[in-house]
Amino acid sequence: MTDDADDWNDGEPAPRVIHSGHWSITLRGDSLSDVRHDGELVLRAIRVVVRDHDWRTIPATVESVDERPTSAGLEVRLSVRNHGLGVDFAWACLLTLADGELRFDVEGRALSGFRRNRIGIVVLHPTEVAGSPLEMRHGSGAADDTSTAFPVEIAPHQPAIDVAGLAWRTAAGEHDLAFRGDVFEMEDQRNWTDASFKTYSTPLSEPFPVQLRPGDVVRQGIVLRTRALAPSGESVAPSAGLAAPSGSSAEPPGDPARWRVRLVNQGRVVPQIVVGASTAPRDDAAPRLGRALPVLVELDTRAANWRAALDRAVEDARGEPLDVRIIASDVQRGPSGDSAPGDPIAGVLDALRGVPLLRIGVFDPATHCSEPGQWKRLRVETAARGIRVPLVGGTRAHFTELNRQHERLLDTGRDTDGGGIAGTDALTFSITPQMHDSGRDQVIASLAVQRLVAEQAVRIAAGRAVHIGPVTLRARFNAVATEPPPPAAEPTVDAGYGPEFVWRATDPRQRSRGFAAWLIASVAALAVPGVESITVGEAWGPRGVESAADEALTWIADIAGWVLLGPVGELAPGVAAIAARRNGMTVVLAANVGAEHRTITIGAADVPDRVITLPPASALRIEV
Repeated sequence: MTDDADDWNDGEPAPRVIHSGHWSITLRGDSLSDVRHDGELVLRAIRVVVRDHDWRTIPATVESVDERPTSAGLEVRLSVRNHGLGVDFAWACLLTLADGELRFDVEGRALSGFRRNRIGIVVLHPTEVAGSPLEMRHGSGAADDTSTAFPVEIAPHQPAIDVAGLAWRTAAGEHDLAFRGDVFEMEDQRNWTDASFKTYSTPLSEPFPVQLRPGDVVRQGIVLRTRALAPSGESVAPSAGLAAPSGSSAEPPGDPARWRVRLVNQGRVVPQIVVGASTAPRDDAAPRLGRALPVLVELDTRAANWRAALDRAVEDARGEPLDVRIIASDVQRGPSGDSAPGDPIAGVLDALRGVPLLRIGVFDPATHCSEPGQWKRLRVETAARGIRVPLVGGTRAHFTELNRQHERLLDTGRDTDGGGIAGTDALTFSITPQMHDSGRDQVIASLAVQRLVAEQAVRIAAGRAVHIGPVTLRARFNAVATEPPPPAAEPTVDAGYGPEFVWRATDPRQRSRGFAAWLIASVAALAVPGVESITVGEAWGPRGVESAADEALTWIADIAGWVLLGPVGELAPGVAAIAARRNGMTVVLAANVGAEHRTITIGAADVPDRVITLPPASALRIEV
């Protein structure tokens, strides 16, 4: 086994396993992860969070961990500190493990004054519980409990509100979770490609932000009771010995017969690959991609430098066409706040004369969606100029905005001149796996959810093409900020623009072998029928696709438009593959984002079996 942080360039320490009787928990940073009872994954994680007035998650540091056996089981005391962006908050956490019961009690104290939108315990339920019956106990004095289920389709709105307790049953156990210290509710975090349902405190119905003063205290707690269900009806004996280290597998990691897949024609082609325009400070010496690709550029017409951003995108594209995303409001304001003269959409279209184009979209700077007013103007102005490229609508933000607002946006029941964007040729949305959590485990776990999101987006599109991206490791803008930054006042992009000035928009993993593997796995997850293009990263700079990832991106781009093959079968944990064929040549791209060596067998009806061994955090290209 390896857990080499160099594979991901993130310095993340090795996880620590907490083990007591029936319970096994992995401490990853400040997160109590992989909460298992008799081997069953009961909760994906428990943690305390501080979200500031702009919904930014304040970084957390575990200052101490103290484990003490008790007569009933084990006590673990953790000291956690949230510090950054003017926030200083300290938590004293007590985890108590006993036979069939887990308690987590916290007391937090504000060491600085700040405004918060959310603070306290969050509980993450694994996506495997989707469809399981769910009983809710309410905290508002409601007489009756509510019977529902964890959603199967990604729920656009909260599937559980006013929660004081939850009870659910899986094939392996019965589970009851009680909350105290606040009213809780649940959201489907798959909307942001998190592999979880999250139950959290501070309901969204409550006013926010709320001012905290130095010395203010927050106290909360949860009690989880679980009972394993033995197939024979007999009780399950407590486990013995050390828990397996995090990242290891019960299956032999080098068993090609165990992990065998077949390549099958899927009746579709590999989506087009696009790269985002660089938003970095000017650097003529910065490495560029090994091959030219179409470029997506976002032009904020409120900013003084949108023309410079367009010029840079043309330069980055090296003759390839642009996917242009216009950001313009109905009442346009310049950097000074004054009304800007003229129609900004018309101004961008005039500036695009002579520029090769893939498609054009428009989005409101406040809602980040294609609102009917801007959409109508885009249709009228492109028609007036004889611009005949697909028009793309939807959202430049997360899938959640498309999921929540597609009926309002599409407005298919009305004439498109009267409202809605029903005349759009295609829909779009963006992806980042780090809306809520920046841990490596979260980045990897998001890959499986990306496929669910892509499939649901295709269903929403109802026959329209879907263009996904930009796909970036971290958010390129804060889509939920209550105080968005003013538009740029400088006319150049020499100092960078957009994400260059967004807090924590750059992830050091971008320069890692792990990211190269993640990139292939992400494209494999998103390449579902109906997805026509995927935009990843930037062309160069700190958020660019360079180094080992440049090679991986070239491999993917080289097979764009080829016939997509399978794979059909079970891949080893952490392994993804995408295969394509053209003119008798079959190419397989395989990636391992996990911490174990993996060996798999890939073959097809007309291709002999090929055994492939993948080291941790690796990617390879083979012809079979």
